[in-house]
Amino acid sequence: MFLAAVTYYPLYAWLGQVTNPAPSLSDRHLHHRHPGSYVGMVYGPVGAFLAEYFPSRIRYTSVSVPYHIGNGWGGGLVPFITSAAFLSTNSVGYALNYERTAAWVFSGSQILMWRVSASRIRR
Repeated sequence: MFLAAVTYYPLYAWLGQVTNPAPSLSDRHLHHRHPGSYVGMVYGPVGAFLAEYFPSRIRYTSVSVPYHIGNGWGGGLVPFITSAAFLSTNSVGYALNYERTAAWVFSGSQILMWRVSASRIRR
């Protein structure tokens, strides 16, 4: 997450500079490959972890459904919300606030859930 936070702002600031006029094919290729590498680094191990961590009776219902809803809705709305924020403020920094806020909220809720789970295990 730190790697994405550090590199996304320069990437999108650079993208704003090269899109006037239309970006070249190599610029578009780099723009799609750079964030795509983060997706591969995160979702590959997460899928393997979920498949091995839970027994099969839980794995295919209780884990899969919320995982796909969260990724589909949470990740699927990012382009629309970010584009709307950029068009209304004309600032890349404000446009990325949705991603930053979502990362902090989800990380915080995960930490709270760990504490609740840990207290249940200790009993």
